[in-house]
Amino acid sequence: MASESSGFPTTKGSIARRGWLHWFSSNPWVGVLTTGGTFLGIIVALFLYYAGSKSRQVTYEVNPVRTSILRAGQTTAIKVFFKGQEVSTDIAIAQIAIWNHGEESVRPENVLSPVLIVTRPPVRILEATVRKQSRDVVNLSLDTSRLADGSVAVSWNILEHDDGGVVQLIYAGSPDPGIEVEGTIEGQSRVLHLKSLTNIESPSERLGILEIIGYQLGSVTVLACIFVAVFVFLARKWGVPLGREGKRIIGVSLFLMLLFLIFWRFFLHQPTPPFGF
Repeated sequence: MASESSGFPTTKGSIARRGWLHWFSSNPWVGVLTTGGTFLGIIVALFLYYAGSKSRQVTYEVNPVRTSILRAGQTTAIKVFFKGQEVSTDIAIAQIAIWNHGEESVRPENVLSPVLIVTRPPVRILEATVRKQSRDVVNLSLDTSRLADGSVAVSWNILEHDDGGVVQLIYAGSPDPGIEVEGTIEGQSRVLHLKSLTNIESPSERLGILEIIGYQLGSVTVLACIFVAVFVFLARKWGVPLGREGKRIIGVSLFLMLLFLIFWRFFLHQPTPPFGF
């Protein structure tokens, strides 16, 4: 039955639609779901962009465990000669993993400046060898013409995703000198250095610490989600409006979820040598 009190004909259907719109605009759940959908949309968009983009990411990591095979002055029964000359200093071993963490393959024509393993400060490298490589097709090779200057050039046929190898250096000196990898790759201004977040002894120990941090932050996030779910359920069951404080609690919980995802992506989800040391 139509009504003309407002100047326009009104039907039961139009009244129902106006009631539904009023409920939709005034319901606090609409704001909560909209906020959550916005955060989720941003996360999905970033994930799809990252997953769909291809890049070269030549990465290296120096094994934090270094071995000193000879210490000068501690023994007189063993003497080491290198190319006919006695080595009177310490002798140490270090291993460096180099691989492509990106999705785009790296070929020799993509290397704009030579990839060099250098010691800081420079120490004489006695021997450099390839100890391991992900596949034979990689054909990791070394140019040892500058070992006396404390550097060795690294080249390969192709590095696809997670392709690479481990280079072992035997050098004269203590295990303390820094070791870096220099070079310029097309689309990559420098070789990425994977550094530990904490002062630990080995890559496996680092991963263990990161897993503990991840479990703790993940547990807090899960508890926050459970709390929000129970809070909203009881509020609806008892007919109590959420109010400003309730919306604030829900917003903080959503923020914690977003924070956990960001922390996991950029801190916990760190690349590691896929083939180990």
